[in-house]
Amino acid sequence: MTEDRFRRWLPPRKGIRLLDIGCGTAEEAGELLASGKVADFLGVDLDERAIVEAQARWPEARFMCEDAVRLSPEAVGRFEVILIRRPDLLAQPARWHPVFLRLPVLLRPAGRVIVTLIGGGEAALAQRWLEEAGLRILQVEDRREPEERYWILAE
Repeated sequence: MTEDRFRRWLPPRKGIRLLDIGCGTAEEAGELLASGKVADFLGVDLDERAIVEAQARWPEARFMCEDAVRLSPEAVGRFEVILIRRPDLLAQPARWHPVFLRLPVLLRPAGRVIVTLIGGGEAALAQRWLEEAGLRILQVEDRREPEERYWILAE
């Protein structure tokens, strides 16, 4: 993900709070923090090794080995942007569905959710779950890229 492709879906101001669910090693953290658009980056993943690696690479960001369903606004705050990249929705629907339903609790008013997906079946499922969570789909793009073909923006 390059900041140029991503930034038009970020709020227009600088200093936003971003939650990356399923962040892995958080490849985009450094780029987003360096851009000045993101002031507070929190990455969450169930893979402890990935979290340790991400924290070592990006000490200016925060990372937690935690299930996103257990995050509370009292503990982590609310975010202008929640990013979910390439979740395996079809293979793990019982894992991801509760995460999608929890998103509104973690969003600030007028906050945005950005989801990238590989396949059309996953994109349709993500749209349904976002709407089920009470979020409004603003845009769906087919970028015809092999690893992140479908991009969904919701608020």
